[in-house]
Amino acid sequence: MSIITPLLYLGDYNNARDLRFLKRIHVDTIVNCAEELPNSFPNDFNYIRLDLYDAPDQSLGHVLEKISDQIIQLMRQNRVVFVHCAAGISRSSSIVIYTIMKLHRWNYERAFKFVKDLHRRTDPNPGFVEQLVRLNKGLRREGLPVTFKSPTVREPPLNGIGLRGWSKLTFDCPECELPKYGSARDGGLYARIFS
Repeated sequence: MSIITPLLYLGDYNNARDLRFLKRIHVDTIVNCAEELPNSFPNDFNYIRLDLYDAPDQSLGHVLEKISDQIIQLMRQNRVVFVHCAAGISRSSSIVIYTIMKLHRWNYERAFKFVKDLHRRTDPNPGFVEQLVRLNKGLRREGLPVTFKSPTVREPPLNGIGLRGWSKLTFDCPECELPKYGSARDGGLYARIFS
């Protein structure tokens, strides 16, 4: 499992079956992208099922806008979201990449690199890549982004535990600029530095 933002995690089915860890990181909602996998703990978490299969001809268009909006809305409410598929490689990574594209108004290449740097298994299939690139053009016309500000973010433990100590994110901050995400070498894996 990888932390993509303080409120968004990406992983696989093994992570989705680790109740103790999910509770420890305060997951509120789990997005299950895989049609073949059951929801492991329906009495403990809110679930969103996408029922996608991992094939280049699987259309994402019917789910990307809606699910990215839902994830962003949950993050606005300071809720932790965990997105998974079977292996955390293609389906769930595509959903997270698109959410990052929409959140920051980043192009596909930038969002892909960001997610890949944090979750090395990220590798959307060619059909998903083609759809994300095509949808990117529509995002740029919409005049997004949704920006957020976190003035005193401390570096979290590398295992992702202890996020309660982080500053709360505030969204829709007109005076805020788009965040730049630092690396471990220049201020912390998830440090936010505003230009």
